Amino acid sequence: MSSLRTLVAVACTAGLALGCGGGGGGSVDSSAFAGSYRAAFDRAGTHVLVLTDSTGGVEVTLSDDTGVLAFGTGTVAGSGVVSAALSGRIGSVSAGGAYSLIGEEPRLTLDLAGAVSAVGLSLTRTGSPGLNPFAAAYVGTYQGSESGTWDAFVETGNRVTGVVRSPLFGTMTLSGRVDSRGQATWTAVGASGAPPPTMTWTGQFSFTGDDVRAEGTWIGSTGGGGGWSGRRD
Repeated sequence: MSSLRTLVAVACTAGLALGCGGGGGGSVDSSAFAGSYRAAFDRAGTHVLVLTDSTGGVEVTLSDDTGVLAFGTGTVAGSGVVSAALSGRIGSVSAGGAYSLIGEEPRLTLDLAGAVSAVGLSLTRTGSPGLNPFAAAYVGTYQGSESGTWDAFVETGNRVTGVVRSPLFGTMTLSGRVDSRGQATWTAVGASGAPPPTMTWTGQFSFTGDDVRAEGTWIGSTGGGGGWSGRRD
């Protein structure tokens, strides 16, 4: 996204945080906010994904239809206030916000400012703690020294299974993992040969608007290689 330059954090107001205001700040168990949160926040489909663990650690990813823009980590304070520092191909990024409980459902309010203004972003929890936010079925193609198709299923526990349809080696069994940040590593193994041919795939899954895109590179054990891409099925 060419217009997206460095994002500057906007400190969250005290009224956003649980326990702020009134009788003063109170302590909140950060495990109540554990899970994945996401939202798209402009017409270009720029997307923010926040992963919060039960110990108060936070991972934040910004992405659009060109892939990951920036990634970083942060913490959740006892009052529910979250802060994170990111870096990536758009430069340094910082973010600030606060968690709250709407009934029993946690919500994250996040402020960003810069070339793209996003004030009061409301992120709902879309996944439970420890569940991969990219879990779904995917289809795609690959190109390079040969061209073919692939399909895969990302499980909630990060495991990936699927097939690669190669014009040279037929149907190959695909297995590996995609972590909660969307980083993919898997291997496709042919059905015959001693040893059987393999392809090693690496790449990145990222949210773009309401969709997920995946892309990366592959290298063959018999030589050759190229790129691959796909989307949620």
